[in-house]
Amino acid sequence: MKRETIKYVAMVTAAVLLVGICVAGIHRFRRYQAKKALVDLARDTTGFDASEASGTEDVLIDFDKLQEKNSDIYAWILIPGTQINYPILQSTGDEDDDFYLMHNLDKSKGYPGCIYTQKRNSLDFTDRNTVIYGHNMKDGTMFASLHDYEEEVFLTEHPFIYIYTPEGKLTYQIFAVYTAGNVNLLDYYGDFENTAAYQQYLTEVESQYGEDGAIIDTTVSVDASDRIITLSTCLGVDTERFLVQAKLISD
Repeated sequence: MKRETIKYVAMVTAAVLLVGICVAGIHRFRRYQAKKALVDLARDTTGFDASEASGTEDVLIDFDKLQEKNSDIYAWILIPGTQINYPILQSTGDEDDDFYLMHNLDKSKGYPGCIYTQKRNSLDFTDRNTVIYGHNMKDGTMFASLHDYEEEVFLTEHPFIYIYTPEGKLTYQIFAVYTAGNVNLLDYYGDFENTAAYQQYLTEVESQYGEDGAIIDTTVSVDASDRIITLSTCLGVDTERFLVQAKLISD
């Protein structure tokens, strides 16, 4: 190979590497901006980090102001002792059900996405099971903190989830933490519209008590008359999801 050819190949290789480094840098910066936007929004909205919260704070959330940023924001989730202090969004119009899995607060595409529900769940949390999704980010943001509940002592110390809506504050108590198959619960169980099927589902959840990795708080009674939320995040494999489920105890 001639010296000129070797030089040319080296220059092209260096150029490709430089472009790759620049593109990766742009993606990292955009991800940083998206995460910072959520952190800043949490500070501006609630005035504190969730890790500093006790759940007894008198939080007043200005949903009109939030919806000026994104009209798809319809609720807010706070879990004391974790980093979970985020708006909850639901896509509208022609946007895909899982639009916010890979779209940020400003609707730009990429990580970390947003905490969201699918369109088949109502916006007032009156469904039997409202399923809330979020990424398991490596830096501990979004729904990564849910994995803290793999330790039973953490559940004992932080048993409550708070959701704020324009109508008020909803308080939920966690009753189940476990790994499940990667299925769409609402689709698989027909939106839990059948009372008998819903009761059977809750019985199946409770039956995991004592199984390896599952934490079931049997002191929290749950039946088909109750409304629950399911917080769902990934485990790093496509076949499983990590679920934290809680029962509405006060609205």
